[in-house]
Amino acid sequence: MIDLTRDRATFYAGLEVSTSDPSGYVPVPESAVNMSITSAPKLTSDYTNAPFYYQGHYWYRADKIQFNLPIQFETVRESGGFSKEILLDEDSKTFVYEKEFKVTNPTAAKLNVVYTVDPTALGFSVLQYPQFELDGVSMAEWSPSNSSTLYLIRTDSLDPGEISTHWIKSTWTISKEELEFPAKLDDFRSITDWTAAQRMAENTLEGKTDTYVKVIKIDSNADVSNVTILVPLKDVKDENDVIEATALTGARDTLQVEKLEDGKVVVKVPGQDFVSGHAEIKVLYNKSGGSWFSQLLDKIRSLIAKIKSLIFGGG
Repeated sequence: MIDLTRDRATFYAGLEVSTSDPSGYVPVPESAVNMSITSAPKLTSDYTNAPFYYQGHYWYRADKIQFNLPIQFETVRESGGFSKEILLDEDSKTFVYEKEFKVTNPTAAKLNVVYTVDPTALGFSVLQYPQFELDGVSMAEWSPSNSSTLYLIRTDSLDPGEISTHWIKSTWTISKEELEFPAKLDDFRSITDWTAAQRMAENTLEGKTDTYVKVIKIDSNADVSNVTILVPLKDVKDENDVIEATALTGARDTLQVEKLEDGKVVVKVPGQDFVSGHAEIKVLYNKSGGSWFSQLLDKIRSLIAKIKSLIFGGG
């Protein structure tokens, strides 16, 4: 099995050769490593008395030998990628992941290989993940017996000395839709899903309160597992203006709010809040420039500026 999520690696095929002839010899490829027998007499040539070598093999006097054959895997080119944190600062985003890779069989044996992708290694759930194509053909699903792990696979064979080049591609789409309206804390607590938020938005009167509710739904063609979606709050300048942020789907937990280096205030939506590629969150906050606290700060700043102009401006 060759893990395509790796960058560069050596994989090993385990083999065993045996004979029932008590005086027989077994062939072992020259490239074999990790032999189960550390020393065994080799078959020698009748003419030169040197170890007999034929089609990439030496012949050992033993009834059974186990060994590994190395297969080299190397990424040739990679573009796109699936990050562990995604900033959803647009209504929709599309991520295209492409990787060209090379597989080398340095042995003198023909080997069967299985190319594999574990969706969870790229941040997706085994329940729903983007489609992966290998050389333009969709990869099949396979799960080992008595295991909850799922792999996407393609089989291939490598001739002796063959260098094989392939490419893998996947497309992940994610989008969001927002509702915003003034509401009180009691209103915020009564919101249970997107539909309830829509009804409340339609019935809300302007100027009802200086606190606002933002309800956001996120849809994707994949269910994320260890990926966190960062949703910017455009009207919020300070994370302290957010009173409460909660998920309406999945774990329905309290969400973390964070201010990024570029000044954006974001809500962090972890994979545990997604169900079948869908998540809904609600945020109660004071809109920047509209809350009593922001207005108070503006008055203080204005007063300080006036005092400075009187002292230093001579007015």
